[in-house]
Amino acid sequence: MTLFKIFPPKSINSFYGYRTSNSMKSQAKWDFAQKFSATLSLILLSPSVIIQALLYYLYGSTTIINRLITFYWVLSFAIVIYKTEKKTKKISD
Repeated sequence: MTLFKIFPPKSINSFYGYRTSNSMKSQAKWDFAQKFSATLSLILLSPSVIIQALLYYLYGSTTIINRLITFYWVLSFAIVIYKTEKKTKKISD
């Protein structure tokens, strides 16, 4: 996610960046979606990396910790997609 923040894709492509049919409709939507999704991902996922490292240090890699971390990551990505799509739809083509 940090790479997307530092090196966002400049033009619409099918290889790199936040790619949905909505975000690829115009350059304005594309640019917004890249910045917004990268920022939101960093906000949501950065604390989880610290918490994960702390939990692994204290308790080791247990099934419940792995499942909780995985659930949090999936939930975070769902939130990023939902919020990015909602905001991107408000941008005119």
